Amino acid sequence: MKEKISRLSKIEIRIIHEKFESVGVLNFRDAPITCTAILEILPLEGSTNMWMDGIYFGIPIDVGEENQSLSVEEGDIAYYPPMRAFCIFLCRSRPIDTVNLIGSVENPCLFKHVNEKDTIRLERI
Repeated sequence: MKEKISRLSKIEIRIIHEKFESVGVLNFRDAPITCTAILEILPLEGSTNMWMDGIYFGIPIDVGEENQSLSVEEGDIAYYPPMRAFCIFLCRSRPIDTVNLIGSVENPCLFKHVNEKDTIRLERI
């Protein structure tokens, strides 16, 4: 039976790296359009890029601005519309531009072990 995504407030996803696994939580109350678009394309893999205080990789969705912010906290998950990128922030910082805040990861310190061009896999739990 298919869940009605719009009625859920949060959904957990598994984030898999060759050295660790973590859980992320997508917050549908804050960004229902972005979270729904991401959930619909799972599972997916991406090759990581590093930029200052974050990890990001392109994903095949095209969503506009939603729950935009110019400040992020350690462990925040965001979507960056201009690059169609899924982002995980490693510390409190100010992104280069506004991002759609969509959730957070457990144990954000694990992501400090990620390097440029590593593979990250996202799956629904």
